[in-house]
Amino acid sequence: MGRPNGFPIFRKDKSMKRITFPDFDNYLRIMGRCYKSEEEALLWFNWTLCGFEMRFRGKSLKACFAAMDEQMTAPFEHEPITLSPVIGWHTDKGDLQRHKLTGKEQWVEIFCGEEGEHSALIRKISENVMGKCALIALETDGEFLPPPPPKALQLEFVGDSITCSYGNESTTDGFKTEEENSEIGYAHLAARELSADLSIIAVTGCSVNEPIFFSRMINRGMLSMYANVDTPLERKKGKDSFRKHDFADNPKDAIIINLGTNDANECSNMGFPEDYPEYFRKSYRELIELIRRENGPQPWIICTLGSMDYYLWDEIISVASAYANESGDKRIVWEKLGKLNTMTEGIGADGHPSKVSHERMGKEMAKIIRKTLGIG
Repeated sequence: MGRPNGFPIFRKDKSMKRITFPDFDNYLRIMGRCYKSEEEALLWFNWTLCGFEMRFRGKSLKACFAAMDEQMTAPFEHEPITLSPVIGWHTDKGDLQRHKLTGKEQWVEIFCGEEGEHSALIRKISENVMGKCALIALETDGEFLPPPPPKALQLEFVGDSITCSYGNESTTDGFKTEEENSEIGYAHLAARELSADLSIIAVTGCSVNEPIFFSRMINRGMLSMYANVDTPLERKKGKDSFRKHDFADNPKDAIIINLGTNDANECSNMGFPEDYPEYFRKSYRELIELIRRENGPQPWIICTLGSMDYYLWDEIISVASAYANESGDKRIVWEKLGKLNTMTEGIGADGHPSKVSHERMGKEMAKIIRKTLGIG
């Protein structure tokens, strides 16, 4: 008898200590919006840099993952391509190791070394809509230990392909998940500089509201995704109602919105209709109100744009400042990231920021967050 959705049941090595769903809660520190599937006994971690941190005592750690490829026409591609998720991990705060997951069940050796107490940080470094992955089981020859505590500063980034780190390690034309490394993306670099935990809700091609012109990007409006745990996963499963995210149990200190680039692209492709800026302003106001309503009055909201297109920046300033004045909300600011300089920074896949651009953007973003929150 197989698992739901075709994920198989596997045999256990009796010499190893194994944990499976739902015991993950006792040993893992969840990072980002993971989706706990009771019916599948899986912990999905699909969003950019979503994953978990853990500790164990022993000399070996293995993990079993489930994966789902995406057969899709990626942005700027004309023929369908197969996209598989890529995970990355650090053990004992060492260098990043990566693995591209293929197949419905796959065991990966995370650590093999000296006996002792060790740590492991395992996250998805490719993005949500370009392949999905879940944790089935963890095994060690020793024992699992209580997880480490969360960091004091909690950040959330809401964005599009730029925040996903789309193709930032690209060496050839086109998009490949193995050339998308969110650990050197601006959001992670800013969070690392500030010693913060981060959650990323971002999708390539994402606009603020549902796109009008780009029909192949329908269901990539942030307004339809933000309040839910993992809308892309549930849509792929054929669901039309979505599990809500528990905001009260996951409070943030600052929420950074970097949206408007795809809205500008759509406006351009529609021939710059006169009524589009008003459509964008209305949608952006709804997104700010949604984020504030779900997260409560404490987190700072930082509206930003960059580093590819600034056509709608004035509209963002107009909306954010009007909202602040009309609502009396004193915890919303707006700051612009610097523009790409392809002559000095190079270029990533399909005109996106390179790893050099992300490094510069990360420093800019950390400076903005420091100034906003008044931290050193």
